[in-house]
Amino acid sequence: MDKVVGSRFRLVKKIGSGSFGQIYLGEDKTTQENVAVKLEPANAKIPQLSYESKLYMLFSGSISVPRLIWYGSEVDYNIMTIDLLGKSLEDLFSQNQHKFSLKTVLMLADQMISAVEYMHNKNFIHRDIKPDNFLIGRNSKANQVFIIDFGLAKKYRDTTSHIHIPFTDGKSLTGTARYASVNALRGMEQSRRDDMESLGFVWLYMLRGTLPWMGLDAKDRKTKYERICSVKAKTKFDDLCRGFPIEFVEYFNDVRQLRFTDTPNYSYYKQLFRELFIRQGYLWDYQYDWSLSPTKTNYGQPLTKQTSTIYAVNSEKSKKLISVQSANNLLESEPCSKKSVEKPLPLHRSRTTGMMNEEIERPQTAKKKETVIKPKEDPKRKINTPLSGKHEDERIVNRIRVSIREEMNLPPEKKPQQNKPTDNLLKPRQVIEKAPKTEKESIKPSVPSRFVQGQSQHKEIRNNSNPPRPHFEAENSARRKIPSWMTDKTLSRK
Repeated sequence: MDKVVGSRFRLVKKIGSGSFGQIYLGEDKTTQENVAVKLEPANAKIPQLSYESKLYMLFSGSISVPRLIWYGSEVDYNIMTIDLLGKSLEDLFSQNQHKFSLKTVLMLADQMISAVEYMHNKNFIHRDIKPDNFLIGRNSKANQVFIIDFGLAKKYRDTTSHIHIPFTDGKSLTGTARYASVNALRGMEQSRRDDMESLGFVWLYMLRGTLPWMGLDAKDRKTKYERICSVKAKTKFDDLCRGFPIEFVEYFNDVRQLRFTDTPNYSYYKQLFRELFIRQGYLWDYQYDWSLSPTKTNYGQPLTKQTSTIYAVNSEKSKKLISVQSANNLLESEPCSKKSVEKPLPLHRSRTTGMMNEEIERPQTAKKKETVIKPKEDPKRKINTPLSGKHEDERIVNRIRVSIREEMNLPPEKKPQQNKPTDNLLKPRQVIEKAPKTEKESIKPSVPSRFVQGQSQHKEIRNNSNPPRPHFEAENSARRKIPSWMTDKTLSRK
């Protein structure tokens, strides 16, 4: 098939079909990548592809929703292109002889709850929960679960005000009767509680391989839906989940008690199944039943005399990987001594790559202490320099110089003569030791010589026997009072 749609996508082969249209494996001519191309007839009675493409754009931030690549219309078809995914859970279920292990169902349930929760947080309900609408990723996303087919999705509350839609009755069924809730089969308006109940029926279908209301005969579709509804309503959850952990019964009881506008407790449901996973001793390695090799036959069963690695859930969003050795191994192993117990290998940062690497081997013997050759020092020629601060480098350089001169049998380097302070420069502490001055020497008038004759009128400010300190001399001179004869009038008369 060489047909090209959207002048960009070449159709390779048909991989699916339904009432909505057909799905093809395509190739993007610009990026040379494989994509999924969904075609819908342009003259369809109820076109859904345009509405579905808008929801793909709305849910584009989720890791559980494939990416929308392109949408457009041509003469005969409406075309939507999304990321190519792997097989659906229904195909994998048939491939695995119509039964999944408890470990596989628990790992799938955790991702399926998160996918539906994200959709509910975006103000939409799916209304067609079934194994065909959950697909596994490809290549690097082969362990991830994706949700698709939003053609029947409906907005259940306002985007801004979060006002819930009103409850109505007498509606026809929307979705698949095998996995639909009892309220949906009775003609009630669907809400978030119906999606969660459908999830529980999907898990029991994958665990049991069948459901009690499968294979019922009826004349028409309406009669068949009524019989399915009556069998579902009469089947008790204890009988439905018989032979499986009681956590599934608790899940159904909690979901069935929700009212029309209630918000499901998603975190409680995930915590419920995670704790069950821990008690079973499973290994959360994303090894599903369909991805096991023939040699690995013990997956999905509790581990016995081996190191079992489990997820201990510390909170709703965080998990820590804890390795716990079983008691049988501890009893069979030799008693540990103090020497055999080693600390975990530390991480070191590589100087070349900057990456954190782990030491592969631990040396068996203790490391020898490195001997550092220090230069010989002569106590007579010791250089007295500061041991810290900015003079530390000078001390090291001087020691190297001394060692080099000793090896070359050179005479010691002469120290430069330092200039001694002159006698007329006094140190600060010598000022205190100096003899006190007399009153005449300590008090000197700051007036010009031409006013010496009026010095008798000058009043002494200080009459203290202690000599004034040098740094207060300027302050003391400023505090002296100016004589009355030094006014402007006196100066003008002179």
